[in-house]
Amino acid sequence: MAVVEASMKKIEELKKGKEALLKALGLVKLEDVLEPWQMPKEAGSSSKAPVEAVQPVEAKPVEKPKLNWAKEVEAEEEAAKKAAEEEKPVIEKIVRNSVKAKKFYAIFNGPMKGIYDDWSKAAPFVTGNKSILHKSYDSMEAAKEALQEAEKSYAMKLKVPAQKESINRMRSLGKKARTVTVDIFRERFMSLIDYEEKYKLQSFYPVWRNSFGPKVIILPEASSETTFEFFACGLVDSIYSTHSSISTQFALFPSKLMESVRGFSSKVLHGESTLFVKCFSTYPSFLKEGGGILKNVYALATVGRSNENLPPLDTCPKDAANEEARNEFYKNNYVGLCKRLQQLGQNTRVLYKSSSTLLISTPYGHKINPVHEKAVIDFERPILDLEACKPAMMEILCDCLNGSNGEEIGNHRCEYCHISDGSPADLEAAKDEGKSEDSLELLTE
Repeated sequence: MAVVEASMKKIEELKKGKEALLKALGLVKLEDVLEPWQMPKEAGSSSKAPVEAVQPVEAKPVEKPKLNWAKEVEAEEEAAKKAAEEEKPVIEKIVRNSVKAKKFYAIFNGPMKGIYDDWSKAAPFVTGNKSILHKSYDSMEAAKEALQEAEKSYAMKLKVPAQKESINRMRSLGKKARTVTVDIFRERFMSLIDYEEKYKLQSFYPVWRNSFGPKVIILPEASSETTFEFFACGLVDSIYSTHSSISTQFALFPSKLMESVRGFSSKVLHGESTLFVKCFSTYPSFLKEGGGILKNVYALATVGRSNENLPPLDTCPKDAANEEARNEFYKNNYVGLCKRLQQLGQNTRVLYKSSSTLLISTPYGHKINPVHEKAVIDFERPILDLEACKPAMMEILCDCLNGSNGEEIGNHRCEYCHISDGSPADLEAAKDEGKSEDSLELLTE
């Protein structure tokens, strides 16, 4: 039985092989193309129909079937290509967004001027400081170009030649030109009350000091005129300088004062850090006719290392320009300077002294020597005795200093005081102290 089944299976395989061979050769079986009556008869048949040999018929080319793996590969390639086409705009969008998100930040002024590739790096020097000009750009090239253009801008270009010309002119005129007039004082004072965007290009901005009135912060990019005029008007809160900006900013000051500031930068800061000059000063007073100077500014200036945390820009009240308010500021600034001089400690080091300016530093662990102590006493004496005060305010200030208002400041004496242990000669001696601007000295140890 098993032999029979094996034989039948073999016969079936032979039939299938035969059919496949016929198909491959393009041959067909007679019964597939001829009618029954046309079929050849077996031997002994009486049919007269002619016997025809099997003729090959022209077969249509048979397309070889593709293998399954090839179809799968092609299908995968098509799908991948289609997906890539669909994904391409998405990728381009992501790239565009990525490029767009990258920003470069240019800071145009201040001690940290430059280009930063991340907001976190620029933010500490910009946030809360409205005087710092800055802008974001999509590329480093655009930021560099903007910074270069800012340095060459019309306003900047206009300032630099005028500054140099003015410096040369004022130097040629000598010390007489290094004063301010009532018009200059009014202009500088009002620029702090009505602060405008254009003033940022001059590298200064206002801060409000309450009872002391409006004061100015001067940045390293400020010109010599801006720095000197604000100082000579008694309006400076702080001057910030780098080692390279000192020569420009202090060009109109006495040369020995500039040397003292530069020496501090070189010897103490090694020319690397930004320094500050913090000022306590009186207002100048002017002649009623002509607006010329009557009493110069008296200033105590302290130089030190800056932490580069500049005070924010303030808006000053409009009524600060009233005459009554200005007289109050005059009184408070004068008394404030007297108090500050009385508070100088044993670590005071005098770097420079003239009749109207005292420049000091306060190094840790330093002990004042007799020469410097005498310089401080000589400087404060005419201020305490109201020699630096305009006549209209003398009586008011005398009451503020002699204890009439409940607080005695220093060993004050003036023509309004009743001094039991003094004499007119004492007052005349006090008046003669430190009047000459020619007696400038650089104090060193």
